[in-house]
Amino acid sequence: MPTLDLIAQTALAWRKDGRAEAMVAVCSMDTRAHQGLAEANVGSTGDAAGLAAALSAVAPGVLDAVTEFCAYDSLDKIEAAQRTDRSVPPFDLAGGVRGRTPPAPPPNRRAGSGCVG
Repeated sequence: MPTLDLIAQTALAWRKDGRAEAMVAVCSMDTRAHQGLAEANVGSTGDAAGLAAALSAVAPGVLDAVTEFCAYDSLDKIEAAQRTDRSVPPFDLAGGVRGRTPPAPPPNRRAGSGCVG
């Protein structure tokens, strides 16, 4: 995403639409300092190790999915997270973790997925 404001706007809109999965903003923004994002339980990290820690928790019955919102200048963190010693599941920038069926959208949303990166 091109701006930190767009990350915040998108994450909050998705929460309002009923998306309940874990969300993390990969960028320089500290979501704890943003009232809306803090209340919506959207985490943040600016480093690959933090992202790898969040993604390695994805497992059936533990954490079904993590949606990452990434600023353009932090795309390298996603690649670096996949190269850590943690077990990071493969994923794509638009559809979530590969090999998994994304949750059905709430009734007020059309099916499909938007780009998150």
